Amino acid sequence: MIHQSYTVARYAETDMMGVIHHAVYPIWAEVARTELMALMGISYSEVESSGIMLPVTEIRFQYKAPIFYENKVITHCAITQLDNRRVKIDYEICVDNKVCCIGYTKHIFMDSSTRKSVRLNNEVLDSYKKIYHPEFEKLSI
Repeated sequence: MIHQSYTVARYAETDMMGVIHHAVYPIWAEVARTELMALMGISYSEVESSGIMLPVTEIRFQYKAPIFYENKVITHCAITQLDNRRVKIDYEICVDNKVCCIGYTKHIFMDSSTRKSVRLNNEVLDSYKKIYHPEFEKLSI
C-alpha cells in the first residue's frame, strides 16, 4: 500500500520568505508514517505498548520545489526496505501533482526496556509486508 496523507500548509510553517520551512517536511512525513502504520492494523501506540520502539536512525530529504502557505499538500509514503530488524520508509511530498520533496526515514526495531535492537517475530513482520513496496523507493544511499 502506498499511503496518501493530506494537509494544508499552515502560516506558522512558513519562513521569512513565505516558503514552508525545511524542518516541517519531517513532521509531515511522521504524520504520514503514523497513518500508514495504523492502516496496516497495528498503530504506533500498539507497537510501543508491546515493548517495541522504532527510533529513527537515518533521515534524508531532497527539496525539489517550494511549498507555500495554504498549498494543499499530499504526502505519499510506503515501506521500501524491510527485514526483521529494520525498516525504510520513503516519502514523496507533492502539491498539484508536482513533486516538491522526496526523502526517507530509516528505523530499527528496538526493545523499549533494554534499548537494544530486536528481531520482529514473523506475525508482526507479515503485518509490515502488507504495506511493503520496494518499487516506491525515491532516494538511495
